[in-house]
Amino acid sequence: MPQKLTDKHKILLFTSLCCLVYFTSYLTRLNYTAALSEICDALHIDRQAASLPITGCFIIYGIGQFICGILGDKISPRNMIFGGLLLSSVCNVSVALTSSIAVLTGLWCVNGFAQSMIWPPLVRIMASSLHDKAYQTCCIAVAGASSSGTILVYFLVPICVSVFEWRTVFIFSAAFGFIVCILWFIFITRLCGPLLTAKAPVLQTEAAGTTDAKAAEAAPMTFKFIAVQTPFLFMLATGVFHGIIRDGITTWMPVYIGENFGLSNSLSILTTAILPAFSIISVALASKLLEKLKNEMLSATVLFSCALTACLVLLPFQATSAPVSITMMTLITGCMHGINLFIISHAPRRFEKYGKVAAVSGILNAATYIGSALSTYVIAGISEKFGWYTTILCWTLLAVAGLLVCILSIKKWSQFLQEKKHPALKKHAAA
Repeated sequence: MPQKLTDKHKILLFTSLCCLVYFTSYLTRLNYTAALSEICDALHIDRQAASLPITGCFIIYGIGQFICGILGDKISPRNMIFGGLLLSSVCNVSVALTSSIAVLTGLWCVNGFAQSMIWPPLVRIMASSLHDKAYQTCCIAVAGASSSGTILVYFLVPICVSVFEWRTVFIFSAAFGFIVCILWFIFITRLCGPLLTAKAPVLQTEAAGTTDAKAAEAAPMTFKFIAVQTPFLFMLATGVFHGIIRDGITTWMPVYIGENFGLSNSLSILTTAILPAFSIISVALASKLLEKLKNEMLSATVLFSCALTACLVLLPFQATSAPVSITMMTLITGCMHGINLFIISHAPRRFEKYGKVAAVSGILNAATYIGSALSTYVIAGISEKFGWYTTILCWTLLAVAGLLVCILSIKKWSQFLQEKKHPALKKHAAA
């Protein structure tokens, strides 16, 4: 099987490339979300109509994650990521050239599929190229890169809106995307040549000197097996719940701040940059928590508990205190980013020796963005018809639901992590 990277300089370059790719994916996807308020005003459309491209993008992204997750274990991660970035950049250029909400929706749906081509193969190549410690460091760095991309978007949009217009955001994003496509293809080829065309490898077991293919023959790691013998269905539910909360707040916080506290579109968007800035810190803290607890679902339980507490504090202050509202929303989204790290970055690596890293990551990420799609359109309707108090109450109930499914999944996930104690894996361990 291909050797993992050991040279520190190569690991640093590899991590930097992964960060650059994921940074660009956020820049070329969240720019529409950040410009939502301005697009509503410029095109004279209501909130629900303007949110259709985001909802469509999330839905197609989720479907694409499922498809590209399965394909990501079978074809070149270099080519899939290159194709995704290239297509996303083309979509961004095209958005800048139209004023039709129908065309915008279609283009952003295509962008959703383009974006889905990036994460599953990225997780696969990270898991295949890096040892445990380097993988953990890379996960934190990549999560930080996504937050940095989000921060740039929420600074870039107000500047473009004030100096130029909203279309400039998409032109800049596309240009950056085209450049990163070229850099990725050139440098990842030099670093990881043997990994770029190979099917996801079957790993060698250290104990018996046999391949995991023999062990898998004793206990096949099919998706039916995963669904029954691991808390995978609960993990999917966790993905949906935290996706609704995280992207619901990220998408609608500028509108919420503007409506409740009278801030301008530019200032409201700029205020929202606090969320990803804090998420960089929260991801680092979440990684430390996982390092201590050594269980993704137990760690997610802790963070859902913190998020629920913040929701309960937010409810009575949601219309009276901007500082309290912004602080609590920041804490809630920080917790959701930590849970996202556990679910789509660390948990899939547990399936590396079964050759299903990309597939598991893609499906779990698909669940997250199903939640994101629901949050965008449904929350638009709830906030318009029932107000922001009811919207925040919905987030609170979802935090309760997320906490419950995480609690229910802890025991079975712990058994899966300790193969010898897992009933269905005793034969596998013996093999």
